[in-house]
Amino acid sequence: RGRADDQEPALRRNPGMGARVVYFDSRERTYIVTSGGFVLDFEFIPPATLRVTSAGVPMDWTVPTTATIVVRGADLTVHGLVDKQVTIVARQDSGLGGNVTIMDDLVYQNGTNSASSTQNLCVLAESDLNFDVTAVGANQRVNGFFYTKTGSIRVFDSARLGLTIDGSLFGRVVEWPVLLPFALTVNADPNLLLYPPPYLPMRPY
Repeated sequence: RGRADDQEPALRRNPGMGARVVYFDSRERTYIVTSGGFVLDFEFIPPATLRVTSAGVPMDWTVPTTATIVVRGADLTVHGLVDKQVTIVARQDSGLGGNVTIMDDLVYQNGTNSASSTQNLCVLAESDLNFDVTAVGANQRVNGFFYTKTGSIRVFDSARLGLTIDGSLFGRVVEWPVLLPFALTVNADPNLLLYPPPYLPMRPY
């Protein structure tokens, strides 16, 4: 576990981890999603379903074994059970969108809390990266690689007790829960190096 200040020099030395998010637009197996400014909700539902809800209207999409999903011009919430290899990129478009909120738990379906050859996840936000829960007093657990390019990391309080991240978290934490006790735990996942999400780690230039 480390302070945000400790992580910023590493980001400058290795700009490849999402620093140029346009890189992901043209990768093989990339799916581009636009939403006209509506907030999109992504819910992963095994086996192989991604439920995308926009303006209250859900649509189910079958997730392939490996997928890179780029969302342009919309903010995004993500939650559920991930059972594929997925990279999600939220991009700004004309100053709109690019924010990602991880809502409640976002974990691997196999229950190991560790990346594998069939289940791994990366979430890249061009703007802010937020963590939130819907239930009062909840603990939140997320698995994967989480990165914000130009924005900040906010952990909304929602009367939460703790946030556990199994993987990696890169960015600058600017907002913490005001209610105590609160614990932020980051458990490094070495399997992210063995089984990286689609097109990570890369130097996209």
